[in-house]
Amino acid sequence: MAIVILGILATVAVPSFREAAERAALRSAATDMIVAINTARAQAVATRESINLRSTDNADWGNGWTIDYPATVQEKDQNFVPKNAITVVETGANQIVEFRSTGLLNTALTFEICNTNLVGEPGRQITVTRAGRVTNTDFGGC
Repeated sequence: MAIVILGILATVAVPSFREAAERAALRSAATDMIVAINTARAQAVATRESINLRSTDNADWGNGWTIDYPATVQEKDQNFVPKNAITVVETGANQIVEFRSTGLLNTALTFEICNTNLVGEPGRQITVTRAGRVTNTDFGGC
């Protein structure tokens, strides 16, 4: 009897655990993006050099993103890689974002982050003003 009950509990718990892990992956990708944006901006101001945030492969933000430091800065480039099933799109089709030494951007940005394994669940929308202010909201377009 105990084995039957354990089996029933496992069939109920496993899908819930998977969904929780997928939601955590989505939150992690959004947090990593915000950290990268804030770090690139802060480093640009601190070093008085332009710092680039770019998609790692210069094509798809979903494959990861990199903070690129110029050769004059002693920091090592920092890479961020989202987990599988995470899509990241910059709606303006920007593959390289330059934070100037003032901390300002040339254009405002919007990143839409979704998890393709979460059907009907909202994603995250990260917006960045030209002044570098970041907001993180639900995104229903996944």
